[in-house]
Amino acid sequence: MGELFWVMSTALRLPDSAARGTALRALHDREIAEYARIRRCARVVEWEGPARAAGAAHVLQKATGPFHEAVRADLDGEHDGGPAFDAAHRPFRKALEDSADAARTAHRRERDHGQKARGQDVLAPERILNTIRR
Repeated sequence: MGELFWVMSTALRLPDSAARGTALRALHDREIAEYARIRRCARVVEWEGPARAAGAAHVLQKATGPFHEAVRADLDGEHDGGPAFDAAHRPFRKALEDSADAARTAHRRERDHGQKARGQDVLAPERILNTIRR
């Protein structure tokens, strides 16, 4: 995903030409496929995840829209999409990191709660590793 962002950002800065338009359309198709995967995963978390993870997944899903709109506007000749595309990067990365952190935290809580409910020591794997390292 990161590589695609940089390639698209570079393509959006190229002078207007038929070759640029062709390349941008191909990259836009890749972008749609990549963001579709992210949005699909985010929807599952939004529907089935705990509240904090669901909220973060919803924000992530919405953060993909500005990329699409910037490239579409550029391809349609409405305006130069480069600045809008680049401006969308930081909020998207933040939403991606927040979503991953929220999902990771929820998973750990659920795992730890399940181990406690079964009478297992939540820290046992860490204690085993510490014993091995000694």
